[in-house]
Amino acid sequence: MRPLHKLLMVPILGLGLAAVGLTTASADPSKYDFHAGDGFGPLEEPDVASASDGATITIEATGSFHVTSGKASSTLGTFVHRNADGSTAGSGTFTVTSLQSFAPFGCGVAGGQPVPSNLCGGYAVFSVHVVGHPASGGTEEFNAVLGVDCVLGDHVPPGAKEGIVFDVPGLINFDTPVSGETVFVIK
Repeated sequence: MRPLHKLLMVPILGLGLAAVGLTTASADPSKYDFHAGDGFGPLEEPDVASASDGATITIEATGSFHVTSGKASSTLGTFVHRNADGSTAGSGTFTVTSLQSFAPFGCGVAGGQPVPSNLCGGYAVFSVHVVGHPASGGTEEFNAVLGVDCVLGDHVPPGAKEGIVFDVPGLINFDTPVSGETVFVIK
């Protein structure tokens, strides 16, 4: 009876180990810090995006998020909005209030070359609350959407572009990354 018991246990144990291995290998981290134009490590700063009318937004932001719960927070992000002619339209601060979505691209690889395994790529979309100061004076508060795209990883989709986008619905959409670098760091 013992040899039969051992023979039956080997396939069962093997299936169990394979299932654990598959779960571990395919599981993405769920807690990250993000850095956009804030000078983290060797990242280029700040991040700049442009709108269709030639206006630009320059941002610096740092924060954290949890993929499963959608919770997100940030230290105070800063921005400067410039008109197409380069004049300042306004500036201010923003705070990340929640994570709308996150698509991971992988970790530990940049352009096929190894980087530290805790540095990851992906595309995150955050809800933000803005406190702006128009150049004409005063203070305005409104909600906006910040997109952060980092092209690290081994699953970067075609067309992904390093940088940020910033949409103020109904007002202006800075939907073209111009310069800067971003990164997601596993917590």
